[in-house]
Amino acid sequence: MTTVLFVWVLTGGQIHLEGIERFYSLEACMVAKRAAENTPLMFKDRPEDIEVRGMCSTKRLPKDKTGDGINADEQ
Repeated sequence: MTTVLFVWVLTGGQIHLEGIERFYSLEACMVAKRAAENTPLMFKDRPEDIEVRGMCSTKRLPKDKTGDGINADEQ
């Protein structure tokens, strides 16, 4: 089952979807989630109010003809 990681960034009172990644296991997704959430700690000149949150979704994705997991009619 494919797991999808959604990475959200909250700064200045606004939330933005910064990235979506696919993984073939929940464990790999959780490792990437923790890494993404710890990324702001690595920068000296980061805004003080920044928060990065990740969410792993284990829902089964539909297959399409292109193989990328996104149906052409949903784009």
